Amino acid sequence: MKNKALVVIDLQNDITKNYRKIIGQVNAAIDWAVANEMHIIYIKHYNLSEKTRTFKPDTKGSELVPELKVVSENVFEKSKASALTSEAFTGFIEKNHIEEFYITGADATACVKSTSYNLVKGGYKVHVISDCVTSYDLKKMDAMFKYYTDKGCDVKKLGDYIAGANTKYPWIEEYLLKKAGVTKDLQADWNWIRFQIGGKMFAAICLDDNDQPYYITLKLDPLEGDFWRKQYEDIIPGYYMNKLHWNSVKADGEVPDDILKDLLDKAYQIVLGSFSKKKQKEILGDE
Repeated sequence: MKNKALVVIDLQNDITKNYRKIIGQVNAAIDWAVANEMHIIYIKHYNLSEKTRTFKPDTKGSELVPELKVVSENVFEKSKASALTSEAFTGFIEKNHIEEFYITGADATACVKSTSYNLVKGGYKVHVISDCVTSYDLKKMDAMFKYYTDKGCDVKKLGDYIAGANTKYPWIEEYLLKKAGVTKDLQADWNWIRFQIGGKMFAAICLDDNDQPYYITLKLDPLEGDFWRKQYEDIIPGYYMNKLHWNSVKADGEVPDDILKDLLDKAYQIVLGSFSKKKQKEILGDE
């Protein structure tokens, strides 16, 4: 993953004290990124205006917060909101052919916002890790997450990124959420990411105690489910589900992507077809 980078923005002593609510997750994100061989980049903000007292160069306030894990020497300074105004940062991006960024830090309404927007505008793929960013005004966070999404960023929690990166099928969530009417939630008691249509589950990513995926569970016609279980040993009767109607695919197994996509499509159609014609039109957004 050498063309990917985790960016930690402005976690300095003069930043909002709300950073303490996310610092554990940021450090966990750094560990995850290191394990996946990403570049780790730290951005520091300097206020150069004489009228300001915070983030002044060579002061304690401009230093990275002491709780932050610093695992690289890739520390770049800026004096404007967007990190892309740092020539050293943009030079590092070009030199290392970085194409994809995972954004953490503060402030969600300012430097994180500007950096994310300008990265997307520059043609890069941008992920904002929602539980790794913060603001002086936490009431604005939901509006900012919507802003990021509207501007083309992918916005998820760290656990969702970890789950996607540690499965052979990282495309599943994006693939399913593109289908009409599909929503997702986390069933905390089971630690399952559920995909639903009209409030009914048709597929799920089952996570273990370390939030790692170990099964993709989906609904199939009983005869079809039986057929595919005979074709692939990595497809088993539904894990903790009705074993006649549900099947589970091992997340690290050998079922080809095209086969799994076809099975997910059928699971979606089965549950959609369980609704009345009127309800189906409502779900699909038809007139």
